[in-house]
Amino acid sequence: MYRKLAIYLLILYWVTGCALYPTSRTYFEPNAEDGSPRSSMSCGYHAAKNDSLLREYDDFELKITPHYQEGENLRVTVLVQSKENSITIDPNKIRLLSSSQRGMTSPAEAKKTYYEPRNNWPYYMKWNHIIYPVKSESLKSITIVFNSDSMFLNGHALGVKSFRFNKTTKKDIYYASINC
Repeated sequence: MYRKLAIYLLILYWVTGCALYPTSRTYFEPNAEDGSPRSSMSCGYHAAKNDSLLREYDDFELKITPHYQEGENLRVTVLVQSKENSITIDPNKIRLLSSSQRGMTSPAEAKKTYYEPRNNWPYYMKWNHIIYPVKSESLKSITIVFNSDSMFLNGHALGVKSFRFNKTTKKDIYYASINC
């Protein structure tokens, strides 16, 4: 009986292109007081899907996603999206403050990816991929701090409030599809 059910489910997953299985996830859960919790990917985890913080301003959106990977240094993605190419950001001036470290930590490495508007997407998008020289598993709670000279709108410095996250582990289900 169980064998037939297992075979039936396997065929169903294969035909539909979907996969679903129980798991758990350790990640940095966003503090909802600092923005709107959002998912960083369309498929994946269910209960632990909101792993980013989004803030919407008049001229742009700012989304912060810390990436937990055991044995790896903390990676943080800072995404800026706007209709005008008026935002400049210096990722080397975005600091990490954590409950397990003294003082602020500067990035060890920062890379940028840029996307210009096209016919079907009217936004400029700037991804800043920041690596901090601190192992993810050594951190409990983190704060991403924007120095006063880290972000500019039309040449004027922006005062961006900090983004806070707490490391947590949740039991979850993971789902994937060929459509994601």
